[in-house]
Amino acid sequence: MGRAKANMSGTSEQLVSSLVAVSKIEALIQEGIEAGTLRPGSRLPTEREFAEQLGISRATVRRALAHQEALGVVVRHQGRGTFVAPTESRPVTEPISNNGDSWADTSPSEVMIVRSMVEPEIALLAAQAATERDLERIEHCLREAVAAPNYEEFEIWDGAFHRAIAEATHNGFLLNIFDHINRVRSELHWGRLKRRSLTPDRRAAYEAEHSAVLAAIRERDGSQAHDMMSRHLRHVRDNMLHPERISDRSE
Repeated sequence: MGRAKANMSGTSEQLVSSLVAVSKIEALIQEGIEAGTLRPGSRLPTEREFAEQLGISRATVRRALAHQEALGVVVRHQGRGTFVAPTESRPVTEPISNNGDSWADTSPSEVMIVRSMVEPEIALLAAQAATERDLERIEHCLREAVAAPNYEEFEIWDGAFHRAIAEATHNGFLLNIFDHINRVRSELHWGRLKRRSLTPDRRAAYEAEHSAVLAAIRERDGSQAHDMMSRHLRHVRDNMLHPERISDRSE
């Protein structure tokens, strides 16, 4: 029992250390962009250079860069490197202030209730307003999620997929609300719960559900997009909060 607790403690410490390192890389990139030393098209250091500079693993660097790519801050080209994205590709909204309240005080159950209220409506609006470029962005996030080699990268692109749909509404205030809700994804307890519930079969099911949402948006079928997103979030909620159950997918 003591050994199990020690292993869990060690795993938590490693995860926290990894999150701190990821945040450090992202802060360096953001500071460079704000200072003007990193301009659209500027080439970033390689994974090896980042790893050596910060004394962290290349896997951690890769995760940070994947997150920045998912947010539209950078673009990565295989064999060429990572570059600062064009200005129009980067996020333009500022998150709503939380007035000092801790995101950790919000339970996953509360978040899923609100997501189930908001995101189906977002999908409906996206079906009405999405441009071809929006659809390409949503599809890109879906492909990257399917290709993700591990949980961490899948979670990054899963979040990017949902945000890309919110961006496709072209409603800045709604996107701001989405970001406010979505911020809890970065909290440690949320990650633990999601990781515990995400089996290979469930991941495959989520990918299929994402594809169904995208298909409905592409067909401009707002009602179907709403229903597919609602069903997807219901399965996510059930799997996270009741991982011992098998979600009913025959509805």
